[in-house]
Amino acid sequence: MDTSFETILCATDFSKFSKPVVAYAAKLARRLDARLVIFHAISYPRNPLHGTAAPRKSGEPYGPEKRAQERIERLMQGCPANWQAVIRHGAPVDEIHKYVTRHATSLVVAASYGLPAWKRLLLGTVVEQLARSLPVPVLVVSPGSRIASEDDIAIDNILVCCDLKKHDAPLFDFALPFSQAFDAGMHFVHAVAAPLDTDVIDPTAGPYEEVQQVLQEQLSERLIHHLPEDVRNRPAITTAVLPGIAAELITAYAREKRIDLIIVGVLKRSVLKKVLIGSTTETLLRRAPCAILTVPQRGIASSIRSQRATGTRRQRTGIVRDSRFLDHRTQDGHPENHRRLASIYRMLDNPDMRDRFANIVPRAAAKEELLMAHTPEHLAKIMATQDKECIALTPDTHTSPGSYIAATLAVGGTLQAISMVAAGQLENAFALVRPPGHHAEKSRAMGYCLFNNAALGAMYARNVLGMHRVLIVDWDVHHGNGTQHLFEQDDTVLFFSIHQYPHFPGTGVFTEAGIGTGEGFTVNVPIPKKYGDSEYAAIFEFLLRPIALEFDPELIIVSAGFDIDSSDPLGSMRITPNGFAALTRSLMETAAACCDGKMVLVLEGGYESKTIGAAVKAVLNELSGATVCNVAKIASRANRKKLTFALKRSVNVHRQHWKCLSHPLEVEHRGRTIRI
Repeated sequence: MDTSFETILCATDFSKFSKPVVAYAAKLARRLDARLVIFHAISYPRNPLHGTAAPRKSGEPYGPEKRAQERIERLMQGCPANWQAVIRHGAPVDEIHKYVTRHATSLVVAASYGLPAWKRLLLGTVVEQLARSLPVPVLVVSPGSRIASEDDIAIDNILVCCDLKKHDAPLFDFALPFSQAFDAGMHFVHAVAAPLDTDVIDPTAGPYEEVQQVLQEQLSERLIHHLPEDVRNRPAITTAVLPGIAAELITAYAREKRIDLIIVGVLKRSVLKKVLIGSTTETLLRRAPCAILTVPQRGIASSIRSQRATGTRRQRTGIVRDSRFLDHRTQDGHPENHRRLASIYRMLDNPDMRDRFANIVPRAAAKEELLMAHTPEHLAKIMATQDKECIALTPDTHTSPGSYIAATLAVGGTLQAISMVAAGQLENAFALVRPPGHHAEKSRAMGYCLFNNAALGAMYARNVLGMHRVLIVDWDVHHGNGTQHLFEQDDTVLFFSIHQYPHFPGTGVFTEAGIGTGEGFTVNVPIPKKYGDSEYAAIFEFLLRPIALEFDPELIIVSAGFDIDSSDPLGSMRITPNGFAALTRSLMETAAACCDGKMVLVLEGGYESKTIGAAVKAVLNELSGATVCNVAKIASRANRKKLTFALKRSVNVHRQHWKCLSHPLEVEHRGRTIRI
């Protein structure tokens, strides 16, 4: 079957409805060939179910644990599934979130009972909280749902709630495995408030009913063309446009067509917005006559998404590695030396990292490829250094006999990584190359950089691969002046740089936002010293992500500088390996929402050879799915004063360019929502 489901978590509280829900999850796990985890959280300091005190710190399980284990075993008697019991202590939502983010979990199954109206309005049910907070889909069943037959699950009809936006892609990814596993018909439904008078061309003047009919036909045609081609051509496909209130219409449609499963997207929403404008998803959770599968429309963990293209799990992460990058030699004592990359390569040879990544063999970039970003005079100047002893291009930028070959391989390796990711051979890649590139200008070398690897990658994606929008994110401690200058008049490449300021090269202030048609497509976040993991993560989550989602890139390229590490001699930031993991995970979630996870990182700075290996390892673990960092938790701990400084100034500059910044930002900070 064309799916990558591995683990299903079923949350149970031992109510009367637990047995059919657990049976449903077990049969679902069997049908999807997944491992089943039966999860129960024991609240503390007292458990209202068992009436006992909090657990002791002994190795022996205490009373509530034993009884929970026994109840789970009774529930699972006769259930055909590969299962295990997991018992945790704490609030159910928090404990499930911890488990899901630390273990590869594909799906959460939970039961819905509802709350009194006023409690539901303010707090939401446990399943509503899970649906809003988890980075994986939640399958919710209620006592009134048609959930299972005696021997198996019956899912004959699936309804997918569409809104004709890019964020529908995750819904399709999870609708397909279910439809294929159960040979179910699929109904793609788009509900819009009547009258249908927006986002369509008014066909003609005439009677209201006739106009409505034409508009509905236009939207239906748009809906079918919005579906992926492999879905569109399937025979058991129905599309419908329903004019009116979404939750009411979808509920009625589900009853009429005897729908067995509704798949609906969910976005994080503050309590205030939920109270004022309501939520279609949460209304469906309470009223739908069948099971509901809620899918995060942003931030879904890409490691669990189904692989429609090949029917098998593709290799996730590739690395560009070559010993010839070490042949670029600098003078003794120079910060950008071969030892920094040698340290990374030694880390890759450790048993826990060896053979985990696809090897991308670099090629030398062709002259015409180098000329996409650089002048012929600059190329000739760098070519002239080949096989010659140390030449100083600037006081801090030197070459050696092997520098030209290393520099062309760095560009070619980056282009090769982008080609493989764009073709779907890899989900993401890291070009571990040198010399670095983001300071290299069109006509001169600068700041240890000879050719601009990331900028050439973006031009290659646009000019050769036919992409229309590329996002470059630069987290190096120094501003990427070369990259900015190459694209500051271009609206097809969005350049985002967060960097220490004041610092070399002295560029990249807030107001440098692009020129002419490129105005607004350069976003600089210059920050003072001592920003750490939480501040960086929060800026990525609350500033970069909304802009990126609005820009909707087809590829993300990262100028990954590790000189923001707390130990780096050339920077004064406080990023730890955990912080690098958070930045990577944040960008992966953004890429999953925009461009099917397509992301390529290119090594820039990072000058402490003793620690750079650990930082790169943290990034590679996130890229490959070995770890899944809880970005929201890290971001919520940001220093409010530091965060406000960066966000407020950026928003003031870019509010006129990006709709997502036209209203105050809502930032989750230490359990509270603050407006900036």
